[in-house]
Amino acid sequence: MQMPDHSACLEPIVQYTTRSEARCHSPAASAEPVSAFEGKSPRCGLSAKKRKCFISLHGGDLELTSIGRLAARAYPRIMKRALALSLVTVQFLLLGALAFLPHGSLWSPAIGIIVAAITLGLVGGALVVLGVVSLGPALTASPIPREDAPLVTEGVYGLMRSPIYAGLMTGGVALVLVGASAWHVVAWLALVGLLSVKTRWEERMLVAEHPDYLSYGARVGRFFPGIGRLAERG
Repeated sequence: MQMPDHSACLEPIVQYTTRSEARCHSPAASAEPVSAFEGKSPRCGLSAKKRKCFISLHGGDLELTSIGRLAARAYPRIMKRALALSLVTVQFLLLGALAFLPHGSLWSPAIGIIVAAITLGLVGGALVVLGVVSLGPALTASPIPREDAPLVTEGVYGLMRSPIYAGLMTGGVALVLVGASAWHVVAWLALVGLLSVKTRWEERMLVAEHPDYLSYGARVGRFFPGIGRLAERG
């Protein structure tokens, strides 16, 4: 069995045995299997397919952990990302449903309905564009905030904490007015519920990431100015 060449790796020297065990001969290498398992350490290319990963420290062998425990540690992260992807997917499906569902006859397309739909569509589109532009590098469709992204509280975010979601809801009302069917109403209510859940989950993570978010949320409403402000803890 040909051993992989890890001569370019300076920090630990990793040797693979025929029983697929990784033994590291450096005290500084104790965190390496974890980071390699999470895909953060390409230096030594430790394989997450190994059944066991042992650390051999100077002065004796010590079983640090197993891939099973590493998998358990990574499981919440994987599930969180899967949930975020599911929420984003359903969000776009609901928006697509609002746009492409067959027209109904719950109300007639009077001139007032058409004007209201155009106005709400323009307002919703403006909120989405302003929110996207203001976020800059912090922009992501996922409710999981980008790492090291700045907290944006200026511009349209000084009026509401979630202008993009507010714009989607407002534009959704315009599509309901144009669609005039019960299915449009159901799809819009589902979209509002999903965005509300998504926002609350996102804000819990933002509070953990940015200590100032709680005071910001206590001043600024969620989807509308002054409405849905957070309770600031004493």
